Amino acid sequence: MYWTDAVPQWAWIIIFWFLFLSLSLLGVLVYGEVEFWLSLVKVIGITVFFILAIVISSGGLGPGPIGFKYWKNPGAFADGINGVAKTFVIAGTLYAGTEMVGITAGESSNPRRAVPRAIRQVFWRILIFYVGMMFFIGILIPYNDPDLLAAGSRTARSPLTIALLQAGIGPAASLINGLIVISVISAGNSSLYVASRTILFMSRNGKAPKFLGRTDKRGVPWVALLFSNIFGGIAFISQSSGGGTVYNALITLSGGMCFYPSILKRPN
Repeated sequence: MYWTDAVPQWAWIIIFWFLFLSLSLLGVLVYGEVEFWLSLVKVIGITVFFILAIVISSGGLGPGPIGFKYWKNPGAFADGINGVAKTFVIAGTLYAGTEMVGITAGESSNPRRAVPRAIRQVFWRILIFYVGMMFFIGILIPYNDPDLLAAGSRTARSPLTIALLQAGIGPAASLINGLIVISVISAGNSSLYVASRTILFMSRNGKAPKFLGRTDKRGVPWVALLFSNIFGGIAFISQSSGGGTVYNALITLSGGMCFYPSILKRPN
């Protein structure tokens, strides 16, 4: 953990494992409320980082002006097409998830209004938050910075945190790391929601065992949630010496599968 080593990593995994399950079992209203506030914090945090990145790059904070020097040395495309391909696969994994709009529509109070509005926002969210984040990270940190994730390493430090620490902004770096924790909670909460509802649909359409389609009186698919959350145990691979290698393999597989359906030939 960034702030303390008093709690072992495996214990944090168990804590978050139960946290995700507990939030999901509370129902869709709690899920929506939690996601609203988590998303608001993320938007505010990313906006603050954009402002700090401009100040740091211009020399207002840190050792001096940075500008676009890292784009020349070591270079933005120093790894050539190989680096672009690797990034493309990872980007596919991160950009996946827009199908969540359709899944949540089933439990929306007014899907005719909410769904089109959410879809229209996807483009701008990707452009501002994803592309904007990569732009500023590329300015502030070279790709070969020794503090970034290296082959075979068991843990990684966020490039946002590294950038602020190198600029001498320790407290801000802690805030950014807190933002990362909030983002992880939001991502885990959303992933468990989508997985459980997908399994519920499959069960009720004969594509999965019927017992997975059981719900409580509030309509919460508790069996599908428990089943989906079991796979969260894959996080324990981080405790092994080869955890980084397995993680990269999973990311590559996930990214490839995101593009695979789009290139399948549709039947006439």
